[in-house]
Formats: sequence, structure tokens, C-alpha cells
Amino acid sequence: MSTPDWARLEALFHAARVLPAAEREGLLERECGDDAALRAGVERLLAAHDRAGDFIEAPAAELAASLAAAAGAGPADRRIGAYRVIRELGRGGMGTVYLAERADDAFTQRVAIKLINRGMDTEQVLIRFRAERQILASLDHPNIARLLDGGTTDDGLPYFAMEYIEGRPIDAYADAHRLSIAARLGLFLQVCGAVSYAHQHLIVHRDIKPINILVTADGTPKLLDFGIAKVLQADLDATATAPGLRMLTPEYASPEQVEGGQATTVSDVYSLGVVLYELLTGRSPYQARSRSPADIAEAVRTTEPVRPSAAVGDGALPLAGRRRSGLTDDRAAATGLSSTDRLRRSLRGDLDTIVLTALRKEPARRYQSVEQLSADLRRHQDGLPVRARPDTFGYRAGKFVRRHRGMVVAGTLIGVTLFGGTIATAWQAREARAAQLRAERRFNDVRKLANAVLFDYYDAIKDLPGSTPVRERLVRDALGYLDTLAHEAHGEVALQRELAAAYRRVGDVQGGSLIANLGDTEGAVASYRKAVGILEDLYRADSGDVRTRRELAAVMADLATLLLDTGDANASLALARRAWNLLAPLERDSSDAGLRLDLRKAGDLLGVLLLETGDAAGAARRHREDLRSLEAASETERRRPAVRRSMSVALHHLADAQVQLGDLDGALDSYQRTRTLAAGLAEEFPDNIDYRALVGAADFWIADVLSQLGRHAEALAIFRRRLAANRAEARADPKNAIARSGIAIDLMRTGDVETRLGRPARALEAYREALGMAVAEFRVDSTNLYKRFQLMESQNKICGVLGRMAPGEADPACARAARFMNATVLEPSNAGYRGYLAGQYSDMGQAYDSLASRLQASTAGARRFRVAALAMYRRSSEIWTDLRDRRLVNPADTARVSAAALAVTRAEAALSASGSGSTLPPD
Repeated sequence: MSTPDWARLEALFHAARVLPAAEREGLLERECGDDAALRAGVERLLAAHDRAGDFIEAPAAELAASLAAAAGAGPADRRIGAYRVIRELGRGGMGTVYLAERADDAFTQRVAIKLINRGMDTEQVLIRFRAERQILASLDHPNIARLLDGGTTDDGLPYFAMEYIEGRPIDAYADAHRLSIAARLGLFLQVCGAVSYAHQHLIVHRDIKPINILVTADGTPKLLDFGIAKVLQADLDATATAPGLRMLTPEYASPEQVEGGQATTVSDVYSLGVVLYELLTGRSPYQARSRSPADIAEAVRTTEPVRPSAAVGDGALPLAGRRRSGLTDDRAAATGLSSTDRLRRSLRGDLDTIVLTALRKEPARRYQSVEQLSADLRRHQDGLPVRARPDTFGYRAGKFVRRHRGMVVAGTLIGVTLFGGTIATAWQAREARAAQLRAERRFNDVRKLANAVLFDYYDAIKDLPGSTPVRERLVRDALGYLDTLAHEAHGEVALQRELAAAYRRVGDVQGGSLIANLGDTEGAVASYRKAVGILEDLYRADSGDVRTRRELAAVMADLATLLLDTGDANASLALARRAWNLLAPLERDSSDAGLRLDLRKAGDLLGVLLLETGDAAGAARRHREDLRSLEAASETERRRPAVRRSMSVALHHLADAQVQLGDLDGALDSYQRTRTLAAGLAEEFPDNIDYRALVGAADFWIADVLSQLGRHAEALAIFRRRLAANRAEARADPKNAIARSGIAIDLMRTGDVETRLGRPARALEAYREALGMAVAEFRVDSTNLYKRFQLMESQNKICGVLGRMAPGEADPACARAARFMNATVLEPSNAGYRGYLAGQYSDMGQAYDSLASRLQASTAGARRFRVAALAMYRRSSEIWTDLRDRRLVNPADTARVSAAALAVTRAEAALSASGSGSTLPPD
């Protein structure tokens, strides 16, 4: 194919690559016509592109050459000269690189062999190949891969053997070892030394990029691949590129290279600047519309790079979202720094200037040699003024002061003493004061903006359906503003309060709110802990401050609620008690209705956690006391929405305790009173999703109690109504994890009632949909025990229904469910979840009993199911017995202790009757 054909092929390839597969055919028919060879070439390129994914970075001409050479790939164990091929390491446009070892037993040595591809041994390619070999032979530098050998294969293809470098690309190596900025610069300066050495030998590399700079295990960088290097002496330049065949990597090429101009040593300076930019920031200096070489080249020619200090942590990924594999997203952590702000400060100033000087579009404005670039980097490391910065008095003085702080201080004192520089000092003081005022104005402007976003805009939308993603963005943006001021907060009480409030709201959106959140329990716990830490510092400084006590108690309550879902019941209860103890002393001497309400919330949480840790009677007493306090308030106060909400919640949690105490009729009455209060609030405030959620929760538990009382039809109607409401909520706010969780639990309870009504097929359909949702939630939030138990229950329900409907399908489903239960570990004090787990083991035992009963008692299958049932009953009994011994069993569950022991006895008898004494647990 001629050179113009290659250009046409490249243009067609890029045009077709971005189209859907269904539209490519029409394009090729229109553009290729009768040119079958052109069409076949484009189709081969497209097929290779689809297989390679992001690997393709070279122009189509180079890629086509690589594909043409594929047929000549060498197999393992092939002999090349004195070497035996082990495997292929890489493939380029004109040659393939193999890992090989000495095969003549003269000595042991591994090398990288580059071999011309069969079909590419044209005169032009052979000239270039021999030129590369000659270039390597002329270079002897510790940071350049050495040429070891060369020759021609038996079938006439030239090759050369070079030092085999086992290492990682320089940027991936730096991230993997969390190298500091100083260490990265030290590594980069060694590379500069290698490039400078090549330039001194009149060699321009022309393809400097991270994958051509490998760092060995001992930290030595090695410059590789001089395949498109250029010899500067005109009479020796056998490396000139053929027309239409520009061999370069666009992301790392200089503007003059992508425009087809002459490459010089200053072009290598530019490529080094790109590498240094990525080494410091983890991203390319350019943003392109797509990954196509044309778009990347356009970005290189026209886009001015963002300063490195501004690029880190800005969230915008360059090159159409591209980040090379092996690089870490968290740049501060990758460089061993504690925050993105510290990383920005370390890059701001000299390093920004050095990198951007190397990346100037005009060659004449760049560093004119690698030595100049290296010299400025070393001056920066030594604290000296860099040549690229304007040589102002202030800049040089600042550098001098940082290098000689002690000497400058001493000299200043002596100077003041000797010369009494009163006028100069006064002038400097005025200037400093003016600068301070300007900084304070900027500080307050940012602070005002952050507070507006965090407290005004957030509050305006927090109760609206579908607002979860917007709330997340608002809170994160506001927190970003405040974090930039955090280092200014020493002794600044107001700012510390704002930071604590910001972290609390981030936690709410991440996973702490019971209204709508993103389901990130681990992230929410971390945010709440940060807020607690800040407020505890304020409390230690002034324990009598009422506001600090209230704010600290509120965040502790949030954290306690979330820790329960992670399984840490002891820590949760301890935090709830601390929150209560912070507020209780304040009530006696205060007429503040808000404070009384805070105390009621703390008491409510304490009651909930007493119930979860096995003290149902204590929980009921706590909730009744809170209800008495709320009901004793004035009529005006009782009409307040916040007080009505608090009463609704207290009634709801009293009902929970009544269920555990066995008082189902009393619980039903309390749940119905809860619903009446919540429904009144929801009708009065129709856009408030919190009030609607309270109504939905009351409906759920009313239906649950009705089902326990045998009123299944009434319960089913309520569950179906709830299910429809939660589906609508999830459609309006797809990121709302609470709505998704509500759908899953409604589906399971619907399945339960369908089972009791004798409709197992409908029950199975509901359980399977619930399982799909539970699996998705658990995958992204596996630390949340509530989500773990949702998944567990849905698996177990499916096992039980299949045991009655389709025993063949039940066996593997039950085995999966049993394995998941056996992998669940809980704290001994976590009575609520442990009792729930014991119930799940008991249900699983019944499912295995059901499977065994469908088979003849003497068969191996029946005995296996009896063994499995016995193992499940034993685990249930062990949990109930331990809870009883710890005095953590509620009155309503007392009978379950003896029932679990009786189930074990019956299972042992059934197994004995089946003719087997085996007691092995199931797989």
C-alpha cells in the first residue's frame, strides 16, 4: 500500500473507530467503494483496536505495520543466535521484543532481544533498525539499557540483544513505593542525566514516556527504546521518518513533533516535562475530547497545561477520563503526604514554574537543554532561586531566608539594635497589616460561601425527594472549602464548629441518615468520627459550654446508631450513654425547649440500644419516661412539629420493646398511635420525606404485628401499599439507599405472608427479587450488618420455599445460605443480631428437615439432610444458650431457648432413626 493509501487508511480507521458497530458497515461501503485492500486494512485495524482496548496509542500506519508483522511472531523456545526465546515481551511497528536466555551454556544470562518482524524487512526499516543498534552501541550509561550482542538470524532477519530490565514504569514505581516529591525528583534527575548523555552523543530519543523508563527493584531508572531516536549529524541520520509515517506517542510528543516539524534536543525537554508532570500529579497535562491521536495532538498543540499544584485533587481526569493503570487516585497518599492541600503547597511556586517552562509550546521559550532543566530542579531542592522564575528581590530574599533562617533572624536583631531601622520597620508593619487584612477578607469570603452552601442551600433541599445526589455534591463542595481553611483553625472555635458540622452532614449523606443516603456506612463512620474528634477538643477546652455539649452529644448519637449496624454494640451503647450524660445535667437549670428535645432524642437512642443488647424492660421504661416528659410540656410546645415527631418516634420504639416483651396487642396500639402522629405531620408538610418515612415505618410494623396475630390479609394489603410507595421513592431518587432497602424488606415480608396464605410460588418471586437487591447493596457496603442480614434472610427464605416446591433446586440454594450464615461473626454483646441469627439457623434447620422428609428415611440423601438440620439446630441452640447465660434474652424470647434445645433433641432422634450416627455439619 502506498503512502497516500496509509494516510487514507488512518483517516478511515479513526472515523470508524468512534462509531457503533452497526454504523461502521455503511461508512466503509461509502468510503472504500471497490478498493477491497483498503477496506480489509481498515477492518483489521478495527478488529485489533476492539481487542486491545486502551492499548492503541500509535498512528494507524504504525499499528498496521505491527499487524502485518503478527504472522511472523516467534514462538517460545525458538533460537535466535546464541539465545533461546522464553516469551514475547512486546510488539512494535517494525519489530518484536522477546525475553531470551543464553542457549549455548557458555554462561547464564537473560536478555531482551529485538527482532525485525517478518514482512517488515524493507530497506527503509532495515536502515532504521541498524541505526537503532548503532545508537545503542554508542551509548554506555548506567541509566540506559545496554546493548549486549547483535547479529542476523538463520532466515536473514537482523536482531540485537540488550540488557533485560525487570522493573516498573517510573510513575507506577513511584506510586507503588509512595515516593515523596523529593524522592521523585531524585529519580527524575537520573533520567535527565541519561537523556543528557544521549544528547551529548548527538542522539535525540523522540519517544520519552513512562513506559520507556523502567525502574528496577533497587530503584535505578533505565531509559529504553531508542527505536525512533534520531542522530543529529545530517550525514549519519538514517532515522529520518518516511513521509506519512510519523512515529511518536502523541501524549508525550512536543507540539513541533505532532505538527510534523523537526525534532531537536528541546523536543526531548518537552517530553521530559510531560513525564515530570505525570510523576508529580498522576495525570496528563492535557485534556482531549477523545483518545484518538488526532484529538490528543490537537490538545498538545492548543491546550495550555494547568499548573501542577492546581491539577492535583481537582477531580477532572484528562484525556477523556484516562488514567494509566498502576497510578493511584489519591495523589497525597501516593506522595506520602497527609492531605491534598499539603501536596498542592509542595508543588506551588518553583515546581509549577519549572514544569510549565519545560512545557512551553514555543521551543525557544523552553529550557534549551536538559542540563538547564536539571539545574533548576537541583536549585529548587537546595532552596536556591530557580532560573525560570523572575529574578526579583523579593523572590531571592525569600529563598535566602528559607535557607538561612537562624542567620537571618540573628542578623535582623543585630541590625535593629545597631541601626534602629524604625522607618523601615514601620513601613513593613503597615504592609504586613494590609496583607493580613486582605487575607482575612479572602478567608471570610470563602468561609461565608461554605456556610451558605452547607447550611442554607442544603437545608432548603434536604427534605425534597430525589435530592440525595445534590445534597452529596453541596456538602462535599462546602467541606472542600472548609478544609482549605482547616490549617487556619488553630484556636478558632467558630471555624472548628463549622468543620464538625460539615463532617456530620457528610456522614448523613454517606450513610448515617435514616431519611436518604448513599449507603456508604464505612465512609459515614469515618466522617462522624472526625466530627466527634473536633468537638471533643472543644469540650476539653471548655466543658461548661452548653452549645459544645449539645453538638457533641448529637454527633455521638449519630455515630452510635451507625456503629450498631457495623456490629459494635458495646461501643454503640457506650456512646449513647455518653450523649445522655452530656445533656442530662443541663435540663435542670434550663427552660430551653430545644435542649429538652435533644435530651429526649438521646434518651430514645439509649432505649433502642438497651433493647438491642437484650434489656427490653429497661428499654420500655426509658421510652415511657421520655413520653411522660414530652406529654408534660405546654400545649404550645406539644404542637411544635419537632415535638410531635419526637413523640411519634418514642411511641414507635416503645412498641418495639412491647413486641419483645410479648405484648402484641399493646405494640399494635402503640404503632397505630405512632402512625397517627406521623401521618398528621406528613399531611401538614407533604414535601417532607422524613415524615413520610415515619408513616412508612409505622405501616411496616403494624403489618408485621397483624401477621403475627394471624390477620394475614390485612398485613398483605399494607405491605403491598408500602412496596408501591418505596418503588416510587426509588424511581424519584435512584441513589437513595434507604428507599432501596425498604423495597427489599417489603418484598420479604410480602413473601412471608404469601407463604402463610399457601401461595409459595408468589412468595418465591418476591424473595428472589429481594435477594437481587440485597446482593447489590451488600457488595458496596459489606460492613453494614443490617444489609448482611437482609441478604442472609432472603437466601434462607428462598431455601425454605424451594424445599417445599422444588427439592432439586433447594439443595444448592440451602448450601449457599448455610455458608453465608457460618461466615457471619458477631460481638457476644450484640443480643439483637445474635438472636436474629439464631432464628435464621432454626429456620434453616426446618428447611433441611423438610428436604429430608421428602426422601426415604434410610437413603443417603435423607441422612445428609438430617445431618445438616442437626448442625443448624445446634448452632441456634448454642447462641440462645449463650445469650441466656449472659442474661441477654428478652422475655418474649425465653421460650426460644428451650425450643432450640428441644429441636436439637428431636433432630438427633430423627438422625438416629435414619440409621446414621454422623453429626458432621453441612458443606
